[in-house]
Amino acid sequence: MFEEIFILSSSFIAIVLFVLSLSKISMLNAISHKLSKLRIGNYRENVGRQLTSSGNPARLTPDKFISLRLLCALTFFSITSVFFKKVCASSVIAGFLGSFLPCVWLREKLAQRHFAIKKQLTYFLDLFVLSVEAGLDFISALNCILRKVGKGALHEEFSLLLHEIRMGKTRKTAMEDMRSRVNLPELSSLITSLIQADMFGVGLGKILRVQSDELRRKQAEMAEKLAMQAPVKLLIPLIGFIFPAVFIVLLGPILLKLLTGGF
Repeated sequence: MFEEIFILSSSFIAIVLFVLSLSKISMLNAISHKLSKLRIGNYRENVGRQLTSSGNPARLTPDKFISLRLLCALTFFSITSVFFKKVCASSVIAGFLGSFLPCVWLREKLAQRHFAIKKQLTYFLDLFVLSVEAGLDFISALNCILRKVGKGALHEEFSLLLHEIRMGKTRKTAMEDMRSRVNLPELSSLITSLIQADMFGVGLGKILRVQSDELRRKQAEMAEKLAMQAPVKLLIPLIGFIFPAVFIVLLGPILLKLLTGGF
């Protein structure tokens, strides 16, 4: 009786968490203030940085993301408890693993956004070099490039950079904010070089060409690394799926003959 009541109450809590996570009311605003000794504030800041770097496609706040983790944990815990008709270690493990589903989703979105930025960055740098060497200044070159570069994560970030500069931010501050917002090593290296060139009066053309060559070298090294890893990764489907099928085709008739006494 107690276990049934506990399961029902867990399901009810999961439903309440789901409703509150979809609304604009954040459950953990008041709780996190009292739990500051457990460093939940630092965790909230870390989640906020990851959401910002991933582009935050679901428009989640850090508190809503934490609420979503609790929701997934309670949902998996309740479903497993109902399946086994009792509260057991499997329910606790399922709830613990379920709480990591939002983290997996967030890391996947972050990896996709970083990959999209790296994919566009080489072409963006080439256009930047050509525009600067043609005599355009920083702002005019960015405006020209953004009209030519297709929509994407890099287009969004540099559009936001230009918007912040037009709203009154200094170029250095806007680029530093972009660097911390995206948190991608390749883009951070480019922004750092641009800031240093702006501070010391170095020509942008030379800096951008060096960055473009360095980026192409890193991409070539990464391609070689992935090419070397390909044979090792092919062993799993080769041993698990292709070899058994080949053995069945080649040895199957022989085994059938042996079993039926054909030889």
